[in-house]
Amino acid sequence: MSERYTRLFALEENLYSDGSPVVISAGALLKDNQTGAVLAQLKIRNIGGKTIKAAAVRITCFDTVGKPLEGTAEKEYLDLTAGRDEEFGQKSLVSLPDTSARSFSVAVTWVAFSDNTVWNASGEALSTLPKPDSLSKALGDEELVKQYQLKYGAGTKSFPRKYKDLWFCPCGAFNHADEEVCHACGQKLAALLSFDAEALKAEKNARLQKEADERSRAEEEAKAAAAEKAARAKKAAQKAKKIVAIVIPVVCACVAFVFLLTQVIIPKQKYNEAMRLIDAGEYDAAYEMLEKLGNTEAIAANKYNRAMEYIDAQDYETAWELLDGLESGDIKEAKDNLFHIIEEKDADLYNRLFLFEASVGDTIFWGSYEQDNNKANGTESIEWVVLTKEEDRLLIISKYALDCQPYNTIYTDITWEACTLRQWLNNDFINTAFSDTERDKIPIVTVSEGINPQFNTKPGNSTQDRLFLLSITETDRFLNSDTAVCKPTVYASAKGAFVADNGNTEWWLRSPGYYQGGAALVEIDGSIFYYGSDGNHDRIAVRPAMWIDLSN
Repeated sequence: MSERYTRLFALEENLYSDGSPVVISAGALLKDNQTGAVLAQLKIRNIGGKTIKAAAVRITCFDTVGKPLEGTAEKEYLDLTAGRDEEFGQKSLVSLPDTSARSFSVAVTWVAFSDNTVWNASGEALSTLPKPDSLSKALGDEELVKQYQLKYGAGTKSFPRKYKDLWFCPCGAFNHADEEVCHACGQKLAALLSFDAEALKAEKNARLQKEADERSRAEEEAKAAAAEKAARAKKAAQKAKKIVAIVIPVVCACVAFVFLLTQVIIPKQKYNEAMRLIDAGEYDAAYEMLEKLGNTEAIAANKYNRAMEYIDAQDYETAWELLDGLESGDIKEAKDNLFHIIEEKDADLYNRLFLFEASVGDTIFWGSYEQDNNKANGTESIEWVVLTKEEDRLLIISKYALDCQPYNTIYTDITWEACTLRQWLNNDFINTAFSDTERDKIPIVTVSEGINPQFNTKPGNSTQDRLFLLSITETDRFLNSDTAVCKPTVYASAKGAFVADNGNTEWWLRSPGYYQGGAALVEIDGSIFYYGSDGNHDRIAVRPAMWIDLSN
């Protein structure tokens, strides 16, 4: 939560009563630290087939020991267009009559639909819908889980389960008892319930046997091919041995002389000639001769010594040209030092050498930000990966996740346009990470996005931004599962960013997730998580993106 609000209590998830067209997905009790008010926030999900245009709830409050407080809070949600599986209520905070409230219960009193019919509650208390057991827990065998998913769908994660007048599809959807087919994924309930554990085991064993047979056949074919190759090699070797036994005495004397001539006498003469050319300043001819001799060490040593002379003379461009492409130990260190000298002392040369020539996939440096979590040594240069190049502009994204921020500091319906992360990037971050000169080269661009392609969640209006997050569309276009994986800086980890065992982290996208109160993200394996996470989740990292205009 943001600093303004403190969460005092949370309802159990998925509260339901028989026949209800809605489920209370989540609920929280919040204290406004500025006003002292105590507020309730609910997330309600339409699980019926009709579009909801209005609904009402009654909230009963309890004190810190669970004693009911006087008075109730009534809340009406009006002007809705909530279709099946859509949620509402998240952006509404309900003021409670007693600030000593520390928990609450809720009851849905009525629901009105777009066809002007109304459902009225029977008064039955809400109960928590049970969570179906995961396939892994129920089957206890990952190969059985795989077999089940091959049979019923790759997205299947649990068994179907009936509860009261509902049944849960393995895809995660709520269906009513009279629905024979899941409205979300199309799986038939009868087929799901006809599951036979022994038959599944037999299918698994048959698949594994087939896979083992295929591996065995492949191994046998590889062995046969290797044996045939070895036999041919042996035959050739025997033939060659006979020839060598006849020829070798004659050849040895010739070889010795030729070796002495070609490997010692002539190379020495050419090496001495190359050194003479270097002394005369004819470097191209000398390097060509040394390359033919295979003496790259001599070339590198000469270029290194010459580069040091040019650095002393402050001719950094010539020095870089000499060192560019050389990667040995001392030379690499010299290149790193020269890079930082150019970065600090010659902005025009820096742009010309490293930005104008950058290609897609290259890493460039731009700005600085705290990264090692040691503020005593100052900020560190930010590394960026070039995603695309359009004339004099580069689209770049930070190589590492630089910070950890919620998408929005309070849970509510939100889009990129209004979220607090957008404000932070274009105010706090841009002013901290970049100099005036660097900011001048970061243009304001139109940032837009279509709906979430899996859930049709609304993206909101286009914005005008300098810094932004990638969208789902841009991530699909510019990255893959290998290049999308990201590690956080030490600083981002210290700020709370989740770090997996492999060192990777999750990072926000600007596109909406499954519901309006969340946003999509990239998971630790580099895949896009279209469902997303609540916007106020405070353990997801931030990878800023921006354009750089090289024309000014």
